[in-house]
Amino acid sequence: MQRLVNARATVTERPPPRVLVIDDDTDGASSLALFLRLHGYRATAVCDGAEAIAHCAAQAVDAVICDLGLEPPHDGHAVARCLRARHGKALWLLAYSGSGTPADIARALDAGFDAHLIKPAAPTTLATLMHEGLQRKRNG
Repeated sequence: MQRLVNARATVTERPPPRVLVIDDDTDGASSLALFLRLHGYRATAVCDGAEAIAHCAAQAVDAVICDLGLEPPHDGHAVARCLRARHGKALWLLAYSGSGTPADIARALDAGFDAHLIKPAAPTTLATLMHEGLQRKRNG
């Protein structure tokens, strides 16, 4: 007689990545956070740079999607520089901007962003970029 063994595989699942969306367009930030939640991320939206910096200091975040055109004193570039200084490469930073000239992209990368995406982005493009960026972050 054949013996059946019920071997339950224990799968260690990682919790969904935590993403912070920063955009002074409240509706845009909320919509993007909702889109990310529908794709399995734990997403939160904030509407200014100072709030974003405080959020990242208080809570662990895996990725940040940041509009570059935030109101001073913490525009998107300043937010990226601050987050890089405080968290190093622990965060994956995506600049999300309405302008994408080579100079705009270079300035964003110089500020510490890992990637730059022009608004409005196709949902599949954003989803793919998020997945790939977080995979690179996890793999070191």
